[in-house]
Amino acid sequence: MPGLKRLAQLGVTAVAATALIGGLSANAQAATGNLFYTTADGAQHVITDPVDFVCYSLEDGGAVFANNQTDENAFFYQDSNCLVSVVVGAKVPSKQSSVIIPSAHSVLVANAPTPAQARPRAHA
Repeated sequence: MPGLKRLAQLGVTAVAATALIGGLSANAQAATGNLFYTTADGAQHVITDPVDFVCYSLEDGGAVFANNQTDENAFFYQDSNCLVSVVVGAKVPSKQSSVIIPSAHSVLVANAPTPAQARPRAHA
């Protein structure tokens, strides 16, 4: 019965590989929609379908206003590593806008209720 043993090993390997691939793809989910932000000099930028729990550095000196048209919360940070929340506008819920004080230099989009639960997994 060596053939049966080999077939069972292949089955276990296939199941493990499927679980691994499925687990990795679940971590790379993206919010659906656009996250718009405006800098102090009036320049407008957009991040389309941002990946969950990825820290995005903001261009042109950071954001002073945000319009979150994604299906998840956006969290804005004073530093470029998504670690220090801004004072006003730190969380911009889905389909809402906010003034951001002081200006933000990074953003993270996540299906999380608070910035403490939205720690970055990677940087963009």
